[in-house]
Amino acid sequence: MFSLAGRTSLLLIYYAHLVRKSAPAIIYLIDYWLTIAYVSAKNKGQIVSKNTALYCYLFIYVFNLMSNKIMRKIKFIVLCLFLTVFIAKAQKAIENPLPIPFGDPYVLYDGDGKYYMYGTGGDVESGFGAYSSSNLQDWKLEGQVYYHNNENGWGIDSYWAPEVYKRDGKYYMFYSAQWKHNPNNEKENFKIGVAVSDKPTGPFIDLHNRPIFNPDYPIIDANVWFENGKTYLYYSR
Repeated sequence: MFSLAGRTSLLLIYYAHLVRKSAPAIIYLIDYWLTIAYVSAKNKGQIVSKNTALYCYLFIYVFNLMSNKIMRKIKFIVLCLFLTVFIAKAQKAIENPLPIPFGDPYVLYDGDGKYYMYGTGGDVESGFGAYSSSNLQDWKLEGQVYYHNNENGWGIDSYWAPEVYKRDGKYYMFYSAQWKHNPNNEKENFKIGVAVSDKPTGPFIDLHNRPIFNPDYPIIDANVWFENGKTYLYYSR
């Protein structure tokens, strides 16, 4: 008859009636709404919304302990403002999907309070674009940051899965593409390359006019790990 949220809400309202008989009716209504928000958020795994609802619930509990009528009125006004701000923030935090036409997204934190997102596709042609953000929610298009026809470009199409790493003040982009050197006319001649830039927004220029290496089979999806002075490159085949 009732959902999990509804049953839990009714139980908590009954508890409130037993423990806080002097509480005004509005408190029970707010308890009901917040409990639904809390349980629903928990079921969906949305931690931000769950915490927001929990903070609001605790705030109401403290508010209800106030015995002075004037202070209650003041606190009620503050409560309304508190709920408005937190609900707005919670709703904004869980908006998905982001309006970004990327596949294989990769996010770099630049250490200056800014994040940069790179990915496959987007509003670019034969290369890669980037977005920037200071809060991981609102993203600004920085435009195309890698062009296939740069002075050392070696690919022809299928530009996929870029990842950018900052090392010693430089930015290195590892990516996969279809190599134009294809003497055996292989259908999948994917290889991995690396391009460098002085800025996270490019332009990125290939370090060499060829892939990093040629294992004689297709490879994609580069990922780099730094440990004990060594650099490790992982990929899919």
